[in-house]
Amino acid sequence: PKRLKDSYVGPFVIVALHETNAVQVELSGELENKHPTFPVSLINPYQQTDKELFPLRNPTPLTIPQVEQSEDRIIKKVIKERRLRGKHQREYLVRDRNPIHEDEWMAES
Repeated sequence: PKRLKDSYVGPFVIVALHETNAVQVELSGELENKHPTFPVSLINPYQQTDKELFPLRNPTPLTIPQVEQSEDRIIKKVIKERRLRGKHQREYLVRDRNPIHEDEWMAES
């Protein structure tokens, strides 16, 4: 029955943020054939199962993929959006995942 299916599946690695309303995730296994872009409203943060509340539940172990170290910044979240005057270009105020970087305006490209 549908009511017994999982409400959410995952966790998935977020590959890209499209504007402020969609994310692209890395799908694997039986989900590889699905479209990898989802609205932000469907994305929830990962929460581990509480063993005291659900002692019989056997969660699958979480494997965190190895991310290659690169010069590229990893964006944690988009804080604001602005449109440059006289130009058809947007900029986003982004917060980096690495705390040593300050919030910075980045072009849409």
